[in-house]
Amino acid sequence: MDQSQAKYLVLTGPESTGKTTLSNFLSLSLGIEWVPEYSRIYLEKHGPNYVREDLNQMICESIIERNKRCSTKLILDTDEITYQLWSDIKYNSTSDLIVEKCKPIQNRLYLLSFPDLPWENDPLRENPEDRIEIFSKYESYLFNKGFDYFILCGSREVREMTALKIAKEYFK
Repeated sequence: MDQSQAKYLVLTGPESTGKTTLSNFLSLSLGIEWVPEYSRIYLEKHGPNYVREDLNQMICESIIERNKRCSTKLILDTDEITYQLWSDIKYNSTSDLIVEKCKPIQNRLYLLSFPDLPWENDPLRENPEDRIEIFSKYESYLFNKGFDYFILCGSREVREMTALKIAKEYFK
């Protein structure tokens, strides 16, 4: 598929803010395929202990998984920028490979989840105490790169209705 023709709606933001639930809801509501968060798949397979270099493998495999899809419209449960921010937050540095993979990003609209939903424990989640700080890093990144984004906040139902309205407009 010609990636320049694709339109991606990306759910992004801190952990435990409803991104996967919302991705699934939008996919079912709109009949548009969604691509699950690859890092979760990777960590479920390899275990929760990882090193910085594992992020390189995760980003490459996530792009491969996304590019296997034949549709020009996709809902992404996170994308490349998550790996860059995750690496910066956890390791205070980012590999050249991750920086390179983030450069060609285009044709995306981001739905940035605000961390006002209750934290749900999960053995793969790491940051229950600093979600506001992480949210700010995401918002600064999106703003500084000039990406189009909307902030989603409020209850699950409010997020669903807001995201559905935005997604219908974006994909029409």
